[in-house]
Amino acid sequence: MFNTLKNLLTRLLKKQKIRVAAQTCLFLIAAIGLILLWLPRQSVTSAQVIQFDSGPSLLVAKWGIGTNHHDLKRWTPRDLARFKMSETKEIDPITRKNLKWRGVAITKLVDEALVGLPVESQALFDLVILEGASGQRAFLPRAFINKFPVLLALQWSPSDRDLKVVRNPPYSVVPWTSKPKTHSEDLPIESFFVPQVVKIELTNYKELYGSLFLKRRTDPLAIYGEKLFVQSCVNCHLVKRNVLPLDFSNQNGISRFSAGQHPKLSGVVKLNERSRRSILRYLSAYQEENAVSLNKNVGALSQ
Repeated sequence: MFNTLKNLLTRLLKKQKIRVAAQTCLFLIAAIGLILLWLPRQSVTSAQVIQFDSGPSLLVAKWGIGTNHHDLKRWTPRDLARFKMSETKEIDPITRKNLKWRGVAITKLVDEALVGLPVESQALFDLVILEGASGQRAFLPRAFINKFPVLLALQWSPSDRDLKVVRNPPYSVVPWTSKPKTHSEDLPIESFFVPQVVKIELTNYKELYGSLFLKRRTDPLAIYGEKLFVQSCVNCHLVKRNVLPLDFSNQNGISRFSAGQHPKLSGVVKLNERSRRSILRYLSAYQEENAVSLNKNVGALSQ
């Protein structure tokens, strides 16, 4: 009797184990099937377009050197969304809040736009001009975007989650908070934030301001001042494109700058004494070469 009960229990346990094993297999098969169904959908979702509430339907990269100005590359919002995204936390110059930004590094777009151009042509450009839909423009040295990760932001968030579509994307964002060394570049970096960028122009400074460059290039201080003036000052002080660097009739303004004074404006570079004297030396040298009547204080204070 005991053996009979033992055998019966053994058979029941075996059947139970088989049933559990079968149920487990079915569950695993179902789980694998769901995963296989989910993976393709997930890959499609990750490649979907970020739905912009506003912003350009097209971003254009243009070549702006020499006589052959032409489009290099065009990107739709779908194209931009497929790039590998980078993230950074920077203070928004408008709201003054520290925000999380997500977007495409400008260098990636520039590199893609340059594909197909001869190496000698690629070496010519040293200036990136970002232009917004409203006409606002930012002049970024090529060396600056190679040194610091400037983004065209597509999304932003006040926290580490809930990324939203950025206002008027793509919005150029400079790492002026996360990379404090950007402030030592003697550049108007706050002006590099441009909403709704529609055009990236690759050009060079001589193409834009050829007549502002000194012919005699033997004075290192004047050459440094030329670089500072062309990169940081010329956009406000150019009288007429490619003609004169300053309104030389404004002698009071030149005298104030010579004395270390400058109006407090948003985005204006805070020059140290060496930088200020370098610009004065450049203006003095420019005066000598171009016979422009410049306040005599410039020559005296740049010594």
